[in-house]
Amino acid sequence: MASRPLSLRRYTHDEARADIRDSGHQILSASDVEEALSISRSLQHIDALLTDIYLKKAILGGFDIAREAIKLRPELRVLTRPEISSPTL
Repeated sequence: MASRPLSLRRYTHDEARADIRDSGHQILSASDVEEALSISRSLQHIDALLTDIYLKKAILGGFDIAREAIKLRPELRVLTRPEISSPTL
């Protein structure tokens, strides 16, 4: 199956959340690494992970979240960016 290229637009955090919700999708938010990993371990269906690379209390915490979430869910799509402050699943 050929994958299609992604089309991306730069959003503010609030714009991204509004567009995602307006499209009928659910957003699961976590306030720290442990909460994000707890959500990843749950039975909740998750299509994608959007996380900041640098989290307040965990340098490179977003990479830690992504690495662990992919171990738990190998099919998970992950997008990291430095501008947001909390992981969104």
